Amino acid sequence: MNQTLLKLAMPRLMLRTIVIAIVSGIWFGASLWLLNTGKSVSYASFNAMGQATLDVLTRINPYLWWSAVAIWSLIVFFSTRAWLNRDLIAGRATPIPPATLSPLVAGLSDEVISVIRWTWSDREDPLTIGDLQRARSEVRHSRIDKIAMVQEQTEILEARTLHATGRASDSRDSRDLRDRDARLREPAERGSTRRDEPRIGPART
Repeated sequence: MNQTLLKLAMPRLMLRTIVIAIVSGIWFGASLWLLNTGKSVSYASFNAMGQATLDVLTRINPYLWWSAVAIWSLIVFFSTRAWLNRDLIAGRATPIPPATLSPLVAGLSDEVISVIRWTWSDREDPLTIGDLQRARSEVRHSRIDKIAMVQEQTEILEARTLHATGRASDSRDSRDLRDRDARLREPAERGSTRRDEPRIGPART
């Protein structure tokens, strides 16, 4: 799984390395240019403001340019980080080609494959690199044991439900038998009652 993930991520890793190297070079060159520009700045045009003002500007001049470098660095850092985050999200959303998935699955155990199925929650979308990365993390954090425990607990609950359903069915059958016996006895009882009743009126001869 690690080799497959590395193979799938290699193109983007190379692209990120190249982009970060280029951005670092631009940042370093621009920062050096800002500092050198600051050293060559002259405040002679501010003579009208007085010598004290010139002295203050000359004294704080390095800090001004270092502040400019700090602001420039923050802009580069946050811009690069935003791009990197977007690229990471796009990389995790990349589907795994079937030609790559087939040999990977052939070399995995059934338990690991069950973890991959567990991480692939949305079956309307293809299995992605992010799903495989999560499966690797879950395997390292005992997801196999957790899935086995869930299956065992499910079997226990289903057995309990079947037992309760069976008892309810037996109870209904018993009630049905009692009702049927009562219905069968009812005509006989009515007939016996008629034979035992005293005759009213003159007796026949």
